[in-house]
Amino acid sequence: MPAGSLTAPPVNATLGASADVSATSAMQQSAAFFAAADRCLTERPCVDGLLSIVFAPGIVCSALSIELGLKAMIIHSG
Repeated sequence: MPAGSLTAPPVNATLGASADVSATSAMQQSAAFFAAADRCLTERPCVDGLLSIVFAPGIVCSALSIELGLKAMIIHSG
């Protein structure tokens, strides 16, 4: 393969049920990261009476949730 050329790996047509399991697993992981993002981005009261939010981890979890959800759709569609 020449340097600088990017090609997608060949798709194995014999995946069958394995692809469905992978898509389900990816969607479950997506839902888990979405729940984690929701927890991080929800304002919570602190001891001193101020509100706390964990912004950066919430954004990272949101991005991972979206990425895994899109990958699940790609795996499911074949």
